[in-house]
Amino acid sequence: MRFQFDGNQAFQLRAIESVADLLRGQPRNLVDFASAEPGSLFGPVRNRLDLDDTQLLENLHAVQTQNGIAPDATRVVR
Repeated sequence: MRFQFDGNQAFQLRAIESVADLLRGQPRNLVDFASAEPGSLFGPVRNRLDLDDTQLLENLHAVQTQNGIAPDATRVVR
């Protein structure tokens, strides 16, 4: 399967914004390239989610409301 992004399609931009809004509050981790060892720069990077379940659910409800979707009452499960 191949995805093709077209920045002129409003629904694709809304989808990207929704994902970004879902993760609102997630701390951004920056890499210090000057002091990092080459092995750590090019090795695998583990995904991290620092948001707690409450914040993630609040973000989900906000995204659902912005998109005209009834907020989901289900608790977030990781």
